[in-house]
Parts: sequence; structure tokens; C-alpha cells
Amino acid sequence: MLNQYIQQFEAVYRNQPWYGDNLLSVLEDVTDAEAFTRPAPHLNSLAELVAHVIYWRQSLIKRLEGDTSFKASMKSEHNWPPLASLKSTGWPALRLQLEQTQQQLLKLLQRHDETVLQEPYRTGTSVQQLIEGVLQHDIYHQGQMALVKKMVRQL
Repeated sequence: MLNQYIQQFEAVYRNQPWYGDNLLSVLEDVTDAEAFTRPAPHLNSLAELVAHVIYWRQSLIKRLEGDTSFKASMKSEHNWPPLASLKSTGWPALRLQLEQTQQQLLKLLQRHDETVLQEPYRTGTSVQQLIEGVLQHDIYHQGQMALVKKMVRQL
């Protein structure tokens, strides 16, 4: 099962998911200006979406590293960092952080055996459910990124 999750993370991120473009292809030609532009006042920029994905991937990374105390929270300031903060980080650095989370996830998933899947994450939630949730979260926001990119380019 872990090998299937590794393949899914790679398909979504770099290879060919069944539904179309992978995450890298959605982000590959995005300029700095496009990354930090909100297509409408109430919508997130590409940079905000990428930072949000990175934050939630950290829950899985930390858990696979053995840290049972870290739990991502919707109330955290890191869930949706301020756009000004992301601008100071820079688009290339955000893209690099995303790539680093991908490499960490693959390495950590390869390091574990199947028993990790049944380990608890939170009360009533297993590590397997966390893995599946992170994959679903990536796909959900990848769709938003593709849409935001199209909208920003039509401004």
C-alpha cells in the first residue's frame, strides 16, 4: 500500500495523473507577478495556495519523522500566511519548499513499512487516513491553482 501512495504522490506532483496535468506543470511557467496576484479580492493567489499545501504536507512529514506532537491547524497563522510574508520569501523559494516537501514525503514513505498505516494520527484518525487526506488536499488545491493561473492571465 505504501508503494501505491508513493506512486500517487509522484503522479499528482510530477508524473501523469489520470485527470490531466500534474502539479509541476501547472506551476512551471508562473512568473513572480502571477504568483502573488489575487484574481479577485476574496480569492487566494498561487503563492498562498502553494504555501497552504506546504503547511498541510508538514503534518504528514512530521508524523512520518516520528513527531507526534505537530498537528496542522486551520487556526494556525501558517495555514494561510499573509501575502506580504510570502512576497518576502519569494516565489522561487516557495517552489523550492514545495519540491523539498515532495522529496521528504517520498523518502519517509519509502523508509516505513505497512504497519505505519494503522498507527494513530489523531483520535479516530490513522496515518493511512492522513496520507489519503494529504493526497486529496493536494489534488483539490491543484485544481484551484490551475483555475487561478487562468484567471490571473486574463486580468
